[in-house]
Amino acid sequence: NLGYPTVKLQMSIRDFLETSWVANRSNIEESEEGLFAGEAVAQRNLVPSHANGLAQYTLTSLINSEIKTMEREGLNVSPKIQALKEALPSGPYATLAPLVCNIRACARDYSDLVAKKIEDKNGSDTGAIFLSLSGSQVLWVVDGQHRRRGFEILLNWLKDITQKGSYPKKGVYTPPPHEVGQSMDPVILGFWGRVLNAALAKSNLAIEVHLGLIAEEEQQLFVDLNNKQRSAGRSEVNSFDHSDPINLLIREDLEGSTIFPIQISENDSPDWHNDSGDLARKDIKAVCTFLAGGKSSTAGLSPAIVNYRKTGILKFWELIAKYPNVGSQGAKSKTILQQPVVLKALAKLIFDLAYGVPKIRDEEGLKTLFKALEEQWIDFSHANPLWRVLFLEPSERNQQYPGLANYIYVKPGTNLDAGNWDEKNQWCRFGSRHNDIFPRIGDLIRFELELKPRPTVTKAIEEDSRVI
Repeated sequence: NLGYPTVKLQMSIRDFLETSWVANRSNIEESEEGLFAGEAVAQRNLVPSHANGLAQYTLTSLINSEIKTMEREGLNVSPKIQALKEALPSGPYATLAPLVCNIRACARDYSDLVAKKIEDKNGSDTGAIFLSLSGSQVLWVVDGQHRRRGFEILLNWLKDITQKGSYPKKGVYTPPPHEVGQSMDPVILGFWGRVLNAALAKSNLAIEVHLGLIAEEEQQLFVDLNNKQRSAGRSEVNSFDHSDPINLLIREDLEGSTIFPIQISENDSPDWHNDSGDLARKDIKAVCTFLAGGKSSTAGLSPAIVNYRKTGILKFWELIAKYPNVGSQGAKSKTILQQPVVLKALAKLIFDLAYGVPKIRDEEGLKTLFKALEEQWIDFSHANPLWRVLFLEPSERNQQYPGLANYIYVKPGTNLDAGNWDEKNQWCRFGSRHNDIFPRIGDLIRFELELKPRPTVTKAIEEDSRVI
């Protein structure tokens, strides 16, 4: 590799876990009996959520692979097994990039590696070798620690459910509530056994191994592998990702449809002064994700949930697209509905009223909101002074809108930085800190339609008054 000798390995997941280790700070400091004390740190610490996501990705891939194996063998793939596949996000193809490791206890000229040529049945050289590693020749993971931890999580989960014959409440796959702790269907239990066997016996990893790198070289390799690559834009990723259920909904049900005449842009940084009326794909996805799951991340959002809530998502976009100026040339200067933070506010409000926890769910409020959008009762023009109140001091906005103090709460000392009113262009332009702003825009809409205030706001106001 660029003039340096490396070894390309093929290894089972089980063997890789047994022969590798990760040189992050916590692993070095907490290794059993100081086994790796004094070893150089050449890795960032693990991010559990990322490892969990890779565990689920690997599980989904193994499920798809095992179903294809059963079909090739002429075995019946029951609807129950197909339901497992549909419950997890799945793309048309899946693979894992080769992992990168370093053998620290090794000569740079690989003279101390024990290798034996592999011959075919006729005694001819196959070009492959069998490499034997000593106990000290650990594969130190330079690129792939989250994949490694994901494998551990997945194998532990598969072993647990196949031994117990039931699902835990939380895990790599989240079953329907009524299945938690119950005896598993024999067909499903047998299928999980096949998946575990595939993971242990049939699944091999590609690994590139560098030889005898010292601490500075291994650290530099880590930096170069993780820092010298340009990430794809979020809209571009969403356009190409066929496994995400929200991406599929946008591609199959919104893009080019009559209910969604708005152009979808792959540009993540729109220009207000050169506005063609399109919306970035990443923003459309964020709004759909709030409508389906009530949060900005699609993690844990299964295809089944998205399909169940699809009708409401499509209805939302149909109503938004009918509002004046939405999707038109220069739309951002004509309506605040063209600002993603406003669409997120509406989406989160709809989710809370429809699917939120019992104390915030409000069926009548949901009907009122949808009717207001259908009849266009809410004025989303820049001229509506309601949208500027977040830019005002609390006393000023409460004076202008009596009763608003029951809906809008900003903890004293908080820099909301909600945006600004552009007097010259007559624009109400909200800020970039969407997570702070969109809940309060939702509160303004609650106030406008005389819906109940958010319970968390009411509680915060009460606690603040007690302190005073």
